[in-house]
Amino acid sequence: MKILKIQFKNINNLKGENTISFEDVPLSSAGIFAITGPTGSGKSTILDVITLSLFNKIPRFRGAISKSSIEGLGSVITNHMSDAFASITFEIHNQVFTSSWSVGRTKSGKLKDYEMFIYDASGRPLDLKKSEVPGKNEQIIGLKYDQFVKSIILSQGQFSKFLKADKHERGQLLENLTGSSIYRRISMATYEKFKTVKDEVLIEKDRLDNIQVLSKEDRSNLADKIKENDVLNGRLTKEIETFTKAKQLKTDLATFSHSLARKVSEKEVLNSEINAHKDRLSQLNVYEKLNPILSDLIRYRDLKGREAQLSKGIGNGQKELNGVEDEKVIVVKQLEKLTGEATTSENFILVKNAFEKEVNTLVQEKKHIAHLGRETRTKINEKAKKHGIEIYEKASPSKTIAYLQGKLEEFKSILYTAGFESGANLDQINVRKKQFSDELEQLKHLQHAYDHARDLQKRKEKANIELLDYKNGESKYGPLVIASDKLVKEIRQNIQLLEKQQQDALLIAQLSDHRNQLVDGEPCPLCGSTNHPLAGHASNNDSELSKKILETKEKLEVEDNKRSTYHQNLVQSQASIKLLSDQMEALTTQYEKAKKEVAMRYNSYEGDLAKEEELIATSIQSIEEQIHQFESVATAVVNLRIITELIEEFDELNQIILKHQRISNELVQKYSGHDVSKDCHELQNKFVRANSQIDTLETLLRKQKAELEESKNEKLHLQETLQPAIEKLGFEDLEGALEFILSEEEIKQLRQKKEEFARRSTAVETELNSLQENIEILQKEDAMPSISLSEVQSNLSVKTIEKETVMRSIGEYHAILKKDDEEQKRLQSKELIIKNLEEKLEKWTMMNKLIGEKTGNKFANFAQGLTLQNLLVYANRRLQKLTDRYLLDKPIKDGALTVVDQYQGNIQRSVSTLSGGESFLISLALALSLSDMASKNVNLESLFIDEGFGTLDQESLDIVMNTLERLQTESQKTVGVISHVEALKERIHVQIKLDKNAQGYGTLKIVG
Repeated sequence: MKILKIQFKNINNLKGENTISFEDVPLSSAGIFAITGPTGSGKSTILDVITLSLFNKIPRFRGAISKSSIEGLGSVITNHMSDAFASITFEIHNQVFTSSWSVGRTKSGKLKDYEMFIYDASGRPLDLKKSEVPGKNEQIIGLKYDQFVKSIILSQGQFSKFLKADKHERGQLLENLTGSSIYRRISMATYEKFKTVKDEVLIEKDRLDNIQVLSKEDRSNLADKIKENDVLNGRLTKEIETFTKAKQLKTDLATFSHSLARKVSEKEVLNSEINAHKDRLSQLNVYEKLNPILSDLIRYRDLKGREAQLSKGIGNGQKELNGVEDEKVIVVKQLEKLTGEATTSENFILVKNAFEKEVNTLVQEKKHIAHLGRETRTKINEKAKKHGIEIYEKASPSKTIAYLQGKLEEFKSILYTAGFESGANLDQINVRKKQFSDELEQLKHLQHAYDHARDLQKRKEKANIELLDYKNGESKYGPLVIASDKLVKEIRQNIQLLEKQQQDALLIAQLSDHRNQLVDGEPCPLCGSTNHPLAGHASNNDSELSKKILETKEKLEVEDNKRSTYHQNLVQSQASIKLLSDQMEALTTQYEKAKKEVAMRYNSYEGDLAKEEELIATSIQSIEEQIHQFESVATAVVNLRIITELIEEFDELNQIILKHQRISNELVQKYSGHDVSKDCHELQNKFVRANSQIDTLETLLRKQKAELEESKNEKLHLQETLQPAIEKLGFEDLEGALEFILSEEEIKQLRQKKEEFARRSTAVETELNSLQENIEILQKEDAMPSISLSEVQSNLSVKTIEKETVMRSIGEYHAILKKDDEEQKRLQSKELIIKNLEEKLEKWTMMNKLIGEKTGNKFANFAQGLTLQNLLVYANRRLQKLTDRYLLDKPIKDGALTVVDQYQGNIQRSVSTLSGGESFLISLALALSLSDMASKNVNLESLFIDEGFGTLDQESLDIVMNTLERLQTESQKTVGVISHVEALKERIHVQIKLDKNAQGYGTLKIVG
């Protein structure tokens, strides 16, 4: 993964929009750059932008960034700002992606939810939800968030703590750094599984103790008790049967005796009812005497009633006939008023039909004309809308025709201006337009080829200028490095010589006491000389030598800094020369290909216009003007035809409207109602109904009068015939005999009552005899005549209770045996379950013994030991390039890590004895090693190291910088160093400088 560019706005204290492009100079040509600035200026915010854009997380905060966390932390968005965004563009496997994060506020100041997107190289967003973006970035990059932070953003603080931590603390840090907490979870899960299985075994054993089963002796005793109760149950069953039979017999005897008394009472009631109906039954007897002349009597009575009914009906019918005739006259007058024609009963239907037909014809014609008008209007509006001709949909035809004629002249003017007649051929115009369009496409392709080739040429020239600058730098700094190395070597040799002179001077100074004791003429104990010129002389060369040594060392430091600067510039120049040479080669290939494309496009163009680079834009403009003119002409031709058709159609519509108005006026004069058929039919129905009623009433009156006369004659004849017969039967006149005539319903009821009395009398006598016989039979069958029914029932209850008690005992004994059978099965099942669980427990006991523990330390410590061993191997490889003195080693017992001091006979020392600079070097080696481990399957071309350089002396700083430069050269990584160390700032020329103003807002500037 290579970071190409980051952009952000209003993140933390960096207010406004900022862009850091690693593809542009000076960052593109710098292998190592520094991020510098005072505390609180926003150095670490740049790293926040990277992780926020990719994962919606910031290393300084725990968990994902959300609306609530932004408001709760009071961070991420710059104070008093309404929106913020962070974006990173990176390249991986030759593919470029851009991941962005943004958030904003509503007009009321309420914070919205954040948004996240991933864009491909063409700028098209991937189809992802915002919650899916971090996971997709992890998939694209090949690193999870924790791995990414440990591989690309190296913070020294954790590794300094890691060096000096004890076993427990080191384990926690190692888990955090390597993400190996899974082994602790496995250990804890193993312990929990062992504990769960063990608890299951104990629970099942407790349940096994709760299962109680019977002994063989207890089961045998229960079987004997069941047999004894079976015998007792048989005896009681027989006794119950005897008492049950006696109970039934005595119950039946009591029932029959009760029924006998009831039947006697029922017979007395029946006799009372017969006496109550005696008079009505006598009337039935008289009626039956009249039976020979009964039909004539009934006929006489009916004729008498019919005569009165017919007289009344004739009077009512005459009144109704007079009313209907009056209604008929009114209906005829109503039709005459509606039609305006003279109307009588004879011509009523003819007048009505003629008027109705005439009005309906006008109505249908009006509807047809209206429908035709709407269709014509709709057709016109659709045509105008289809061709983009604006007309008011409800405007009058005359106004619209005037408007369209004006538009017609406008389009004719367009044709005349372009040199065409109004009848120009549209197909010819389109063919000519197509020719110009094809030519325009060829010229545009040629123009694009020109532009591409010119852009490549500019990029080549720019790269060539940069290449010459770096080659000049290589020529400049190469000799300076050689000369500087030689001068530094000479100064160091000079310092060694001066220090030797200083040591000699110190030895001489130590003999001053002996010189003071020398006496002229006496021999020196050392050399034997009798001449002592230096006796009593004190030299001041020591202070002069010390001053000279100090001056020379200061000169060495200055020259050594110059040498480091020359060397860094030389390495940067050499790396940039290689990069730009490769770039020049690629650009040259692309440029040659672009020139061939230009030649091919140039030769394939067959038009008449200029195709040279400086004239092609004018040619394209000329063709576009021609195409535009042809489009206007084609549009005008089409619109001329359409408007001409519309004018004709509006003429037709105008005629339809005039015809509709004429018919409407004629209809209003003829008929002012809403539905002529309905009005006419109502009058016709009234007229026909009146005629029909008159005919019916006249016929009915004639019939009733004839029936009345016939009835009178028949009644007189019957009266003469019946009078002698009535007198013979003891009646004075016909009216007296008619009083004894009963209706059929009365006759039916009286006859049914008579038959009912006879049937009930017979039934009661029969049942009385039967009950008496049954009582005599039961009295003979009763085997216990001296015992009452209540005594029998009491004995039966006692025996039944005894039987129920016996049966209950039998059921309880069987239930005990059945439950024992079930408990025996449960016992066997539980024993099998416990056996399987104990086998399972045996396995988990072994696993728990090996790796299980409640806290997870056992397996975690083992895994951390392997991880630590692997990390130390990587770290020592890195450490050998930083210093040849130390190697990291495992801790003694459970203490802190140790180092092997190769300068002191490979003695093992505690890391707590190291200086701050030495601790930083080892911490850096660990950080780089962890990055190697975390990114061993991913090519990472960007690395950021956050702080820690302040503890280094000049020499160690040089070593670290040389190591980072070598790392950058070997791996082609872009290394960013975050620090406020002045010497580091001077060593690294390309910097992202941050500063902050009085309000606390940071500003960003890239220098190099």
